[in-house]
Amino acid sequence: MATEVHNLQELRRSASLATKVFIQRDYSDGTICQFQTKFPPELDSRIERQLFEETVKTLNSFYAEAEKIGGSSYLEGCLACATAYFIFLCMETHYEKVLKKISRYIQEQNEKIFAPRGLLLTDPVERGMRVVSFLAVLCKGTGLPTSRVPGEATKK
Repeated sequence: MATEVHNLQELRRSASLATKVFIQRDYSDGTICQFQTKFPPELDSRIERQLFEETVKTLNSFYAEAEKIGGSSYLEGCLACATAYFIFLCMETHYEKVLKKISRYIQEQNEKIFAPRGLLLTDPVERGMRVVSFLAVLCKGTGLPTSRVPGEATKK
């Protein structure tokens, strides 16, 4: 675990030497927050198409969950109006809770899947919810693998 965190920190430090790949928002269904699942050719040697699509689809489902209007969202709105929005000093909204869940998911994906491949997935919140970005880090001199798949070294 400590070496995985160390690798993530190394990747973040090396981000200035990275090739940035942006996955744009998909507005085909209106303004709901979802991202394109089209596989970018720049990631072809770094990650499998299925893994990429699964990650983006999971992010899209989290954002759909965040924007879903239900009874709790309605109640939050009513409480906000009744308290002149002071209620939000004491509690998190459903949307904020899901955003934290997304951040944890991205952190977990980076640690387990992307960092070993020399990639770093950036939270869309950091880019104004406009894009999901992958940093393909040039790993020469950092001791990090450039395109290793977990478990590949043990298959020899």
